[in-house]
Amino acid sequence: MCLNPFNDKEYDKDKLSILDIKIKNQKGELIDIEMQINNVDNYRKRSIYYWSTMYKDTIKEGDAYYKLKKCIVINILDFELINETKRYHTKFKIKEVEEGFELLDDLEINYIELSKFNSEKNIESMTDLEEWITFLKDAGKKEKEEKIKKIVENKQQEIQKGIKEEKYMIVKRLLIKGQDIDTIIDITQLTKEEVEKIVKEIKK
Repeated sequence: MCLNPFNDKEYDKDKLSILDIKIKNQKGELIDIEMQINNVDNYRKRSIYYWSTMYKDTIKEGDAYYKLKKCIVINILDFELINETKRYHTKFKIKEVEEGFELLDDLEINYIELSKFNSEKNIESMTDLEEWITFLKDAGKKEKEEKIKKIVENKQQEIQKGIKEEKYMIVKRLLIKGQDIDTIIDITQLTKEEVEKIVKEIKK
């Protein structure tokens, strides 16, 4: 679920932060996706600030602290920021210095540095993340049109597969609860032919 990208100010003099894309997942966790072209205003600190304001907003005044939800910041950068490594994707959490165990799982900050990513890899051997990064990096480039077209086709097939699997699970759950085909059609808005086809697949 997409949310209001403005993080509310607690006091009039507080700094207003505007997130590029703010999402809440099914667990209630918040995800902020930031797109940044230039390294300005100490971006490492800036991304931590975005996380902290988002984390603060997961509870209201008077709520217990255990209600705080995990917040994830994903920074997609068109410049190099993490000079300590050549890896294009780095993920940071809160860990104990000596033994490396997590204090808690509530903080996660990711940096994806497009300039470090080699998009010449074959599509067949790419991960989902690599396909998305290739799309972000190369979409609109004439010499990359065929590759981008193939990635889009792959994603469309994955979406259709996901929709089919979701329909299958909904029909299966309704059948287990004893619902008849007409009721299932009414609830799912599927055609009779689609429902009967799924029913046949389930009974195989």
